[in-house]
Amino acid sequence: SATYKPDSLNCLSLLLLFTPSERATRKASVNEAFTLTGNHYYNPSWGYQAGKVRSANLSKSLLPTLVGSYNRELTKRSDITISLALTAGQTARGSIDWLNTQTPLPDNYRYLPSYYDHPIDIAAATQSWVDNDSRYTQIDFDGLCQTNRLFPESIYLTSDRVTRTADTQLCAIMQSRVNDTLKLYYGAKALFSHNRHFKQITDLLGSNEFTDIDYFLVDDKTLFNSLNNDMQHPGRKVGVADRYSYDYALDNIVTKLFAAVEYHKNRLSLLASAEVGAQWVSRVGFFQKEIFANSSLGRSRVLGYAPWSLSGEAKFYISPQQTIFGSLSATAVEAEPQMEFLQTEYNNRPIDNPNLAKRYTFTAGYSLKLHKLALKAQIFANYNNDMHEVAHLYHDAYSTFSDVVTDNISTIAAGVEAEAHYDFAYHWQAALAASFGKYCYTGAPTITVYADTDNSLLSTERVAAAKGLNTGTTPQITSIAQVGYHNRGWRAVIEAEYHALRYYM
Repeated sequence: SATYKPDSLNCLSLLLLFTPSERATRKASVNEAFTLTGNHYYNPSWGYQAGKVRSANLSKSLLPTLVGSYNRELTKRSDITISLALTAGQTARGSIDWLNTQTPLPDNYRYLPSYYDHPIDIAAATQSWVDNDSRYTQIDFDGLCQTNRLFPESIYLTSDRVTRTADTQLCAIMQSRVNDTLKLYYGAKALFSHNRHFKQITDLLGSNEFTDIDYFLVDDKTLFNSLNNDMQHPGRKVGVADRYSYDYALDNIVTKLFAAVEYHKNRLSLLASAEVGAQWVSRVGFFQKEIFANSSLGRSRVLGYAPWSLSGEAKFYISPQQTIFGSLSATAVEAEPQMEFLQTEYNNRPIDNPNLAKRYTFTAGYSLKLHKLALKAQIFANYNNDMHEVAHLYHDAYSTFSDVVTDNISTIAAGVEAEAHYDFAYHWQAALAASFGKYCYTGAPTITVYADTDNSLLSTERVAAAKGLNTGTTPQITSIAQVGYHNRGWRAVIEAEYHALRYYM
């Protein structure tokens, strides 16, 4: 970072953030694998190749960000700040692929003892897992390379799912001090985001280039002759570093005007703000997929939205030690581009009812600060509605891959929180915190299922039974107790936690 001040009226600041990273990640597995290996940290996503450990799941990130800010004092009571942020780079998630052949993942149900019926087969599979034979419990990279050499084209490979990011954020804010009690803030901001997503080959595991087709459709009785992932180059051969399977970009443009007023007088502090804007979302396809020949290549229909926000905060100081506070807000949340299309990887088709989710929040509380004691308690409520989600899965009822759109999702999170800190002796401090809440669905969402092969409507159903179901894994009762000792820059803490009423969906 660097700051330059040529005089008392101007200030220029620059900040560069650059943190490249690469790490192996874990993959979810099944309880049978954890039990057989006797290892609660069992990870099926690595194996040995030529005697060395190799991970199939590598997460890589290279996203430098440059932020520039210019501030100028216009008058004794006003100034302007203009800031520009640029982010350009990419992230990648590695995986292992198999093309029209059996899976190489060791914890697949077909490789576990529970899959077999004959006692001899069950005993043999169990022994391999109990002995932690890495040829069976981990990915056998050497075996995959040997198998690859038997075929003219690679059937096993490793790849990266890459997101290449190019974001520009611009903000201009004016600050005016009307008098000693009143300040005004107003300005504009804009976001220009272009995220390109593609799949890229990283290793053919000792074999040759292969044909870029959709191998999931090879055995499809209807679509077996519509396999090309890119009709602009039918039958294209791809090798290491080539893109295959999908290649598309999501463009997101957001512009906003905002204003805020801040008021302080005597014991009262008020803050109110408003924001209005416009958002445009679109998809750009770079591959013309054969089964979506008319809706995969080029730019989609541009989806337009109008996000907005209103908020207010208030504090009243009963005394220098006591404060009551509260806040209210209502927001039309910006759309997430990934959730506005049935299948972003290869289809420009938007969802049928694109809209912005609404969020309403309320808090009110009391705080007390004494020489050795600090207390804070508040009630809160957060209501969300008009939310939607898009999921891609194999639908057992229709025996086909499907795009599932869930509309009209509404949830509420409400409860009370309290915390206390007490310095009961020199160098010693105790702390207590607890929360009690209710987090649940409040409405009946609509679930619409589309066939992933042609966007045909399979079903629409309103799920009245969802009302009252608990959301997510957030515990509805939590409590924490701490006793800490601090002296000369170091600190030791003993902590106990309790969490209850945690629900899993």
